[in-house]
Amino acid sequence: MFTGSKTLDADVCDFHIVLYKIGPVSETNMGVTTDVYVRQTWKDPRVSDAIRPLFESVDTRNGTQKFISLTKTTADNIWRPNIYFKDSISETTPDEVSQSQFLRVFENGEIRSSRRVLLTTRCALNLRFFPLDLQLCPICFESYELDDSEQLIRWGLDELNTSEQSTATFDVESKIVLTSNTVHYPDLGNNYTTLCLEIRMSRKVTMYIVTMYLPSVALVILSWVSFWIDKKAVPARAGLTITTILAQITLITGTANKFPGIADLKLGDTYMIVNFFFVFGSLIEFAMVSGQEQQKLRDQEKPPEKGSEDVTNEAHNGDELQVDKQQPEKENFLKRAKNEINRNFQGDVDLAARVLFPATFTIWNIVYFALGFGLRSHGH
Repeated sequence: MFTGSKTLDADVCDFHIVLYKIGPVSETNMGVTTDVYVRQTWKDPRVSDAIRPLFESVDTRNGTQKFISLTKTTADNIWRPNIYFKDSISETTPDEVSQSQFLRVFENGEIRSSRRVLLTTRCALNLRFFPLDLQLCPICFESYELDDSEQLIRWGLDELNTSEQSTATFDVESKIVLTSNTVHYPDLGNNYTTLCLEIRMSRKVTMYIVTMYLPSVALVILSWVSFWIDKKAVPARAGLTITTILAQITLITGTANKFPGIADLKLGDTYMIVNFFFVFGSLIEFAMVSGQEQQKLRDQEKPPEKGSEDVTNEAHNGDELQVDKQQPEKENFLKRAKNEINRNFQGDVDLAARVLFPATFTIWNIVYFALGFGLRSHGH
């Protein structure tokens, strides 16, 4: 009937879209799959004039305009806006879609083309804040054949709301943002309108709390047990601290292999690394206390030193030489003071660690999760 290019003046094509289902989202392929219903509305009086006699046999339904539904074979012979999805990876049409409802022609020349599409588009996921990330995935389309001087596409609805949906890893916000931008292509010298709907998705954190955060916190707390173990029980303290360090390293490598890998450092990686240094700090504290204990044992095993004798002349008449007994007593006093300081230092390190480590770790978690969820609520 009417194939080829559109020869009328610049016309307007309205778009309506319904999101049936969103997901899954692939971090590996950087793509999102959606099940969408797209409806295009435009006017072409040539079509309505050609089939006007057919409208006489059509009954008006509830006062609405008369329309004729065309089959796919007939619809293929009618010109329609050539619209394509930008950043599309794949587009498929479900087999159960009824072809008889593919296109409708109204008596006033308005034409509505409807189709359901399983669409997979690229989405540049920002994983720097993973797993407390908020993703924005736009689905955009524009005219492929005609520029704005020949055909202007626009949204046929003011806003788009969808029922609350969720994927395996994301919760989808119900309000969808609609945008319209004019893009200039210098090579073609033409302007094309791009329509986009922006899907905002927040990652589900429950799984990561169970598999990443809680095990890491448990290992950090477990490393503090060494602060209450007797400093003389070197094998017990050494075994505990080294085991927690190895377990923390295993947890870090396990989560790195399981979760999406990018070149940048993720927020979750930062948390795991800081927690590793908390565990490593308990090993440093054990080394300090153990070193002081070994020094104490070495001091106790040393034989008593012979007191030095200072021979002095008395001031008058060259009296006999006498041994200064005050000097060895002073040395013994300094030695006892040194041992007492070492003993108090060992006790004070363990006592300070029992307070300092939990306090700083609590502050670290408050700062981390406050910033993480704060940035998430403000869209990073």
